[in-house]
Order: sequence, then structure tokens, then C-alpha cells
Amino acid sequence: AFSNMRLKKINFPASLKKFSAGSFCGCHWMEVDPLVIPEGITEIPWECFAHCQSFRKLVLPQSLKILDGFSFYNTRMDEMNLPEGLDSIGNSAFWSSFLLRRVVLPESAIHLGIGAFAQTDSLRSINIPLGVTEIPNLFLAYSNEIDTIIIPDGVTRIGNSAFQMDYDLSYVR
Repeated sequence: AFSNMRLKKINFPASLKKFSAGSFCGCHWMEVDPLVIPEGITEIPWECFAHCQSFRKLVLPQSLKILDGFSFYNTRMDEMNLPEGLDSIGNSAFWSSFLLRRVVLPESAIHLGIGAFAQTDSLRSINIPLGVTEIPNLFLAYSNEIDTIIIPDGVTRIGNSAFQMDYDLSYVR
């Protein structure tokens, strides 16, 4: 809809119920901070806000169930909420969101995509929900600041390169 435009201002109406894939991909100039997604939105689709680098804070609605692949790829956000009820975080959803410092995954988020939080260079803390059974490939790869990972008892598989090149990682339990 607005991909790669010099869009500066946007105010999502409360009546908005759906975004399309790539809707705001590459909109570097949006002067929106925080980026507030309206209640009623249940999915942020593929590349919806990829390469949007103007907002620092992301406010997601309680109605959100799915963050699709690359939805917030290569952003500059440093703060966000992931609401309880969120079920799925897609492949590379937050890859290269290099200013994120802390991620609290809701217990409902049991489907984690490949590289979901890879190359989050400032990330110091992330929890893995108890219901997760698989940590996907490249899940947190190239995230240099993370030092501790607590893997829930129910995890039966850790994917290839899940924590690749996480040089400060010194404690895994």
C-alpha cells in the first residue's frame, strides 16, 4: 500500500482490522514514535514494517496473534511489548533490530520462527516460554550482548546455529 514512500505522518484509525504484506516496508521517514498498532489487529503480515527506522517504541494490541516473517526486520526500535495471546513469531520477524535490549516473550508464544531474534546486537535478555518445544535455527544468532539463556524443560530440539556467534553467552541452563 505505502511501500518505499516518503510517508511522514500516519494515524491508524481504530476501525482498522487488517494490514497487507509489505504495507509500510521501507518507509524510513515516518515520524511516528511510538508506533501504535490499533486494537483489533490480529496479524502483522510479511514485511509489513520491515526497514522502518524512524520509531523507537512499538505498542502492539492485545488482539495480536501472529507476527509473520520479517514483519519488523531491520528496525531501530529499542522497546516493545509482546502481548499475552500472541501465538506465533515468524521467521526473521525481528532480525537486525539491533537496538532491542530486552524481550519478554509471552507464555502463549510457542511458535518461534527461524532467526526470529537474530542479529539483535544490543539484546541482553530474552525469556523462552515454557510451552516452547523447539528453539529454531538461527533463533538468536549474531546477538553479541546476550550472556544467559535458560532453556525450558519441554524443549526437545535446538536448531542449527540457534546461538551462533553469541560471543558473550557464558551461561546456558
